[in-house]
Amino acid sequence: MKELMVQVCESVPPVEELALANYVGKVTVPGWNAKSLSAITTEDWQDTYQAASETLCAMAGQKGLDSSSLKKCLELAQVHGEGLAYVPVAAFWCPIDKEHGLWVLAIHWESPGYKDEAGVMHYEKMQHVRSLGYDSKTFKLVGFFTCG
Repeated sequence: MKELMVQVCESVPPVEELALANYVGKVTVPGWNAKSLSAITTEDWQDTYQAASETLCAMAGQKGLDSSSLKKCLELAQVHGEGLAYVPVAAFWCPIDKEHGLWVLAIHWESPGYKDEAGVMHYEKMQHVRSLGYDSKTFKLVGFFTCG
């Protein structure tokens, strides 16, 4: 996530740097890399969001991380999008203590697209990156960064 944010946004906010310096668990959608991520568009983004969320939670469970709190954080992140097309691409577990921590989510986002004068829908490539940090117990949004 640091690499991607530096590449796309040319900066990493201090809250992210602090949290990510201490992360112990990272989950990503298998097979997604810089090339495939750059091809994601806003077409059917809700289905892509759901599939990516399910995969991230499954991967977290396989790694012994708290997948139920991750699921809740991903649900909150989708609501946070306020009409934007969102797709989660990675999640980082940053522990505070044995049973409490932060989930830092990497989200690709874009305007959902537009209809031209003829009524044809045009979809956009998801070229923006956002990160959201959620407390795993209170589910409060404790960190936010976006580019674009």
